[in-house]
Parts: sequence; C-alpha cells; structure tokens
Amino acid sequence: MARALALTAESIRLHAGERQLELLRRAVVLTCAAALILAGKSLPF
Repeated sequence: MARALALTAESIRLHAGERQLELLRRAVVLTCAAALILAGKSLPF
C-alpha cells in the first residue's frame, strides 16, 4: 500500500513537471510571436 502511494505521488510529481514545462514552452512561443509582431509593426514597410 505504501509503495503504491509512493508510486502515485511520484507519477503526479512527474506529471506536474511536464505540465509546467508545457506552460513554459507556450509562454516562450507566445513571447517570441509577440516580439515578431511588434518588430513587424515597427518596420516602415
């Protein structure tokens, strides 16, 4: 029983890490997209 709980806690921790990594990746992509849009608007053509 204790082993099953430990394995469950470990899988939850790993899943939370993956979720944070995915959120971070999305934030980076959105930041890059915003920077490109702003750079494009500042161009004279």
